[in-house]
Amino acid sequence: EVWVPMTVGGGIRSVDDVQQALRAGADKVAINTAATERPALINECVKAFGSQCIVGQVDIRRVGMEGASWVAMTNNGRDTFKDAVDWIHELEDRQVGELLITSVDRDGTLTGCEAGIMSRTSGEMPVILSGGFGHPQHAIDAFAAGADGIAIGRWLHDGGDLSRMKDDLDALGVEVRM
Repeated sequence: EVWVPMTVGGGIRSVDDVQQALRAGADKVAINTAATERPALINECVKAFGSQCIVGQVDIRRVGMEGASWVAMTNNGRDTFKDAVDWIHELEDRQVGELLITSVDRDGTLTGCEAGIMSRTSGEMPVILSGGFGHPQHAIDAFAAGADGIAIGRWLHDGGDLSRMKDDLDALGVEVRM
């Protein structure tokens, strides 16, 4: 029923869960909490389905002020796991095909993304930034920092005009697929 590529996440705890999501039509599957509990799950999923469809989901929270330090969160941002940059590098080493990095602090705020985290990734795999988007400039900031894509939620729910955002980004030279 949906014509856009879809990444499914939430409650993915096993290779069987990934298989069910893919059979139901997902193009990619995002894994967070279960991977923090058992990192080998990422390796098993990559081996079974290929890295192109396994997304390492990392929920981050800034610690300190402008010190560019983040912790990775689990259980919908309720629990601290470990240093976010260390976890991002481990997911890269485990060969996820993509990273989805969500700022728990900025999610739903419409104040812009946590683009500073991009300088701490390897730059060798696609990264989608999520959390805080509320203006075309936020997308530009994310892309300028090296993000390959953005995830937008609240701004759309609050009546954001996606066609206008596309036009604004096109006018600034940012190519957008829709």
